[in-house]
Amino acid sequence: MAETPVPHTPSVEDILTVKQILATKGKLPLELIDTIIDFAEYWIKTTTCRTDGEVRVLAGREGENKLLLRSYPIGYVPTKDNPTTINMRRKDEWISRPSKPWIEPDDFPNNVTQEVIDHWSRNISPRGEFICRKIVFSIKSHDQGWGGPHGCRGTYKGSSTWFDVGLETVSAIRERATFEASGNNPMPHFSIPDPQSPDADSNSIICTTRTILPITKRRVTAHEPPQTEAEFHFDLDPGLDCLQRNKTATKDTTDHVITWSCTDDIMDPDSMDAMKLDNVGRGRASGNGEFVRNLKVGDVVTIWGKTRYGNWVNNVEEVKIEVYWAV
Repeated sequence: MAETPVPHTPSVEDILTVKQILATKGKLPLELIDTIIDFAEYWIKTTTCRTDGEVRVLAGREGENKLLLRSYPIGYVPTKDNPTTINMRRKDEWISRPSKPWIEPDDFPNNVTQEVIDHWSRNISPRGEFICRKIVFSIKSHDQGWGGPHGCRGTYKGSSTWFDVGLETVSAIRERATFEASGNNPMPHFSIPDPQSPDADSNSIICTTRTILPITKRRVTAHEPPQTEAEFHFDLDPGLDCLQRNKTATKDTTDHVITWSCTDDIMDPDSMDAMKLDNVGRGRASGNGEFVRNLKVGDVVTIWGKTRYGNWVNNVEEVKIEVYWAV
């Protein structure tokens, strides 16, 4: 039996070479070349995935909102030293380590962030008004297999287990001691060579991440004296921008593949097209394309698993993010 061919994922150099060939050999104008590249979806793709195991998101204050997976920053192509596929039980890598809420952006360690973003932008030459062209989310999951509102079993109505998309932005620091001061529960991070250092092997920049979505709010503790802490804000039920709900009271695993594109244009959440999204478990405002169009170099996409109300369980067997961006 013939092996299934593995789709080719072009590098930045591959794409620029093809564009050069079309310009010199085909004598095509740049506008037409870019149209051809977009029609063929000949874009950079970065993939992160958690598989081989199961994560259970249980109802309850501490565990009912769980970060499952994050992408690498747009503009950065992972190297062989950057894990892109890990076991579902691993929580100590960049792609799976939980986030921390920060109230004030100025308090976040980011003394070389703009330098890193500028360096990535020069290397990839981002093209067009919207650098990100599409995101493909793949999820294998199911709920507890029983319960739920009457008449909703096997449908997406009445589900209290679901997935949301989050947004983070990269922050970069040179001082390793500043980062290591975060203690035994460090922030998500990976290292890149310092573009200003002649010895890239011994000098590196630490890239970490600050959460934009979910939003962060202040909470005053009940301790004496009262203290102000930062915490993420989560809605009680699936919102209009929900990525995907599980089928209600269904123990069999369902594979969902959801594509968000910069060309999506379902702007009215009350339209017939939006209702079609709702019928397959997606949020009625998740097809407007705004999330993808607003992404920029240095942004990080995340998936959160959610569960609400007693006895509901979100069983997640695999989750994957594929981010496509143009050069």
